[in-house]
Amino acid sequence: MSDNHDQTPKHWEILSEKLIAPCRIFDVYSRHCRHPSGKEGDFFVLKLFNWALALAITPNKELVLVHQYRFGADLLSWEVPGGILNPNEDPLNSAVRELEEETGFTGHNPKIIGSCLPNPAILTNRGFFILIENCTKTHQTNWDHHEELETKLVPIDEVWEMVRSGKIQNGVTLNALFALKLHMEQ
Repeated sequence: MSDNHDQTPKHWEILSEKLIAPCRIFDVYSRHCRHPSGKEGDFFVLKLFNWALALAITPNKELVLVHQYRFGADLLSWEVPGGILNPNEDPLNSAVRELEEETGFTGHNPKIIGSCLPNPAILTNRGFFILIENCTKTHQTNWDHHEELETKLVPIDEVWEMVRSGKIQNGVTLNALFALKLHMEQ
C-alpha cells in the first residue's frame, strides 16, 4: 500500500459551475470539478465581493473598534470597522469609506498592510487590511439600514488583552490585528 500523504496536492479543474442561490451579499454556486487522477466531485462555493478592514489608529495610539450584532454567530462582536468593497472599488477607498460611515472617524495615509483569504474552502473573496493613521472623529455616522454600532477607542496594548481574553473573536479582525502587530514590529 502506498503512502499518499507525502504527495504534493494537485490543482482541480473546474468543469462546470451553476448558480444555486443568489443572495443579498453572496451567491451560492455548485462547482463540478475533476482531479488530474480522474476523480470528480461536486463542491459548493460562496462568491462574495472582497472586504476591506480599517485599522484606524488615533494620535494617542488607540485603535478604533466597533461593537455590533452578528447574525451568523447570534452575538455581539468587537471588530475593526470594515465592509464589502463596492464593484470595482479600491480597497483603500473602501476602508476609508467604511471607517467614516461606521464610526465618523477619518484619518491619513491609508495603506494596505496585509490581506487574507477568510475561508478558502468555501469563500472566493479576499480581506484587505488597511492601516489609517492619525484618525479623529470628524463626521456623523451613516450606518446601513441594519447596522447599529458602538464605537470604542482602545489603547493598542489593551487590544492584545482583548484578543487574549477572547473578547475579540472575529476571525478576519484577528487576522487584521496579526498584520498590524507584524507591521508595528518592523
